[in-house]
Amino acid sequence: MKNKTFCLFAILVLLLPLAVINCTSQQPSKDCSQCEQALDQAKKEIADLQQKLDSANRLVEELKKTPEQVYQTLVEKAEQVGDSRSAGAAIEEVDSFIAKNPTSPLLKSAQQLKGELQKKLKTYETEEARQAALKALDDIKASLAGIKDGEELDALTLMKLAQKIQGSYSLQVLKQLPQTGYKAAMKDPDAERGAVISARGTVIQIRKEALPENFTIYEGILLQSGFNAVYFIALGSTKGIYEDSWANFTGVFAQIYSYPNAGGGTTHSVVAVGYFDIPENR
Repeated sequence: MKNKTFCLFAILVLLLPLAVINCTSQQPSKDCSQCEQALDQAKKEIADLQQKLDSANRLVEELKKTPEQVYQTLVEKAEQVGDSRSAGAAIEEVDSFIAKNPTSPLLKSAQQLKGELQKKLKTYETEEARQAALKALDDIKASLAGIKDGEELDALTLMKLAQKIQGSYSLQVLKQLPQTGYKAAMKDPDAERGAVISARGTVIQIRKEALPENFTIYEGILLQSGFNAVYFIALGSTKGIYEDSWANFTGVFAQIYSYPNAGGGTTHSVVAVGYFDIPENR
């Protein structure tokens, strides 16, 4: 395979000067653009073939290694991982080694190495989520500047916040933000605005809202113990969440919203924008 690839590469390299000679023999005013296109195409084909040749060379070198040598390389790479991306890549390589060497004496060691890498991956992901959350906090608070508590939802501000969260901040990131609760938000909403409420209770209302630009949210009310109401704007998946479902919701506290209830009184709710804590959103 290596010799065949090298020969094809050599042929294209030899043809490139001929393409240049052929182009220069044409009338410049008429065929110059065609010559340039042909030359660019030839260069591209050579570059593509060079990549294939490099890949073939790497494959040949890998095939020459014994399982012991491959495993040692994996150990060295595992020691060098420094973030979730490199840890994930190292786990994939260990998985490949395990699949190719199911009867190797090194199988147990490879499985242990994978376990160690998975622990590192979780640690890196947690720290990266924390760092992302710190950056997100100021951004989220800025999005809520000027919002007013009362009997009307600030729909424009809430939708902008929802788009920002869905586009940039995952459930895991929100969990790393400073936390608050229903009573704290009610007591001093300005101080708590932008913090995250993790609410657990019964969904007493949920409905889908299709917005412009293919943006979909689910609005509703989750009732906690003590009849503390959370008016949620849910992003991502709501799989398995229906009226009367028991659910966990994690969202950014944005506003106090007071609305008439069926008993003739007024319900004071906290408005939160975020995600239901279900596997599809983790």
